[in-house]
Amino acid sequence: MEDSFPLVTAALICERVLVEKDEVVSAIRVFDRVLYQVPLPPAQPVVAFVFFVALKLGDAKQDACTVRVIVRSPSGREVELTKDIPIEVQFPTKDPDAGVNLHFQFVLSPSEEGLYWAELLINNDVRARTPLRLIQMRAD
Repeated sequence: MEDSFPLVTAALICERVLVEKDEVVSAIRVFDRVLYQVPLPPAQPVVAFVFFVALKLGDAKQDACTVRVIVRSPSGREVELTKDIPIEVQFPTKDPDAGVNLHFQFVLSPSEEGLYWAELLINNDVRARTPLRLIQMRAD
């Protein structure tokens, strides 16, 4: 029997997420490229972002799942994990339209430039991949 998963309705990288009093969510300054400068040693370059995820229960058999996010470097190396891995997500009801919004704050110190990937895993299965290109600004 094939496993069923919640639907991923959004998996994006942004500057911040606002959650209003009426629980409406807004992703602010969505992007897929970052220019960064390498500071003088011993300081390290820093790239900060939020990974916003919206899930709907859909036809999933279970109303709970395990979620984690892995950020991979251009060489495929795992560079960052969510701080509370894995997190258990419980949908509020068994209604197929029941939804859950998650946002994960990341602060990377890139050791290489190029195409990074934020991978969303649900029950240890990759369900979405979002690209982020990091471009080092040259001083010359």
